[in-house]
Amino acid sequence: MAREETVATPRAPRIEASPERTCIVTRHALPKEALIRFVVGPGDKLVPDLASKLPGRGIYVSVSRLLVAEAIAKRSFSKAAKTQVHIPDGFLEQLEQLMAKRVGEALSMARKAG
Repeated sequence: MAREETVATPRAPRIEASPERTCIVTRHALPKEALIRFVVGPGDKLVPDLASKLPGRGIYVSVSRLLVAEAIAKRSFSKAAKTQVHIPDGFLEQLEQLMAKRVGEALSMARKAG
């Protein structure tokens, strides 16, 4: 009997899908990169986690000032955290400043990389 030879075929690279999370306002499942993560910090204070590195259960909202404002108005953060969450005054302005700073840092890194 003749021996059959097998030819090794290259495998296609494995493409991993980005994990999805649900926005607490729109209830749409979106990739994590399309959402802003918030956590409840010490003193039950709401903290934006733009780097997604803070400990705790994440609460996700779509990247939109109107949706974050709606989540604050409807007390969606407290409902999602299942505890009363304190939102400091001027929270939306602080969030905008943090996001602008993060974008500036990303552009600076891209420019340095060429």
